[in-house]
Amino acid sequence: MSEVLAHKKPLKHELGRHIKDVLISAPADGEVLTYVSADGKWENRPPPAGGAGELSWTHYRKGGYGYGCHSVPARGSVSTLSLNADYLYAFAFYNPVSTLFDRIIIYVQTPVAGALVRLGIYGDNGSVYPGNLVLDAGTVDASTVGVKEILISQTLGAGLYWLVCLSNAAPTLGGQTGVNQYAPIGVWNPYTLPRNAYIGGYTFGALPNPFPPGITYGFAAVLVLIEKA
Repeated sequence: MSEVLAHKKPLKHELGRHIKDVLISAPADGEVLTYVSADGKWENRPPPAGGAGELSWTHYRKGGYGYGCHSVPARGSVSTLSLNADYLYAFAFYNPVSTLFDRIIIYVQTPVAGALVRLGIYGDNGSVYPGNLVLDAGTVDASTVGVKEILISQTLGAGLYWLVCLSNAAPTLGGQTGVNQYAPIGVWNPYTLPRNAYIGGYTFGALPNPFPPGITYGFAAVLVLIEKA
């Protein structure tokens, strides 16, 4: 069990007055002074996982289940979206702590003969817009109904990412309604739908790196999930 010391007065002054059992070894930038009950001492340690004070509810994700751009702990409803051929769909995905993901998933509701859907992940460019390609996971067959998934082994650090799909045809995918989804693009007045995605034309093939500029923001059912390992 450990406790992080937090105090507004100068640390050196307070250590001298109140703390007797202190063990400082090879201090490094960013470390915090932590009480370790097993040793009975205050020691320099890395900050708690996720950064001190990182207590967002999205911190808690169960292994073996898929996650998308959920922004509030509320149940939404299922929805569908018919893809446009040669269109990129990029859905916001917030990851609060470094996490290993082991698959990327869609659901084909209405298949199209010969249809393929390419899946991938982009990092954010710092302006709430997809930036550099993190992973081009490859394609799934969208000519039959059902769950389609690609095995991956991708660790994502804390930050904003974008889950992407791109099809050569127009299958209908099943997803979750955009209501109650993470929408970092925001709205311009209270009576408009939040913008949770970027949607725009791009010829089917390997995912571009970086993400093409000028793609328009939009609102859509969330179609792509990634599964925590």
